[in-house]
Amino acid sequence: MHETKYQNIPRDALPKNESMKDCVDRIVPFWYNTIARQILNNKKVIIVAHKNSLRAMFSHLMKISDEQIKQFKVPNALPLVYEFDENLNHINNYALMDKDSHKIRCKNRDMSYNNIMMDNYESADGTDSTRDTNEKFKI
Repeated sequence: MHETKYQNIPRDALPKNESMKDCVDRIVPFWYNTIARQILNNKKVIIVAHKNSLRAMFSHLMKISDEQIKQFKVPNALPLVYEFDENLNHINNYALMDKDSHKIRCKNRDMSYNNIMMDNYESADGTDSTRDTNEKFKI
């Protein structure tokens, strides 16, 4: 409670946490007013946020139900790439990781995050086919 605008509000009147609905209500306008505009102007956008904020954004972008989003895993320090069509509909997403991390996750499927296209990293013959991080992405 360091912000002066809250100094006259009793501590017990302030919320102790933020519900998923509150988070969605806060994040969705930011998506449309800020992030989507940048993407539509052909800018690359990097989003770094807390897990609940990311869950709120994913639930909106991927049309994930309130019940399903509770089970949605948000990885720590693992870049996720989201691709959209020209109308900003979600069409694809995948994780960027080094080859060693990928090999570990391929061997232990429980480590896969929400089934994020882990199969695309390894071809049928077992050779590594990780995406080139220099490839131009839509995000």
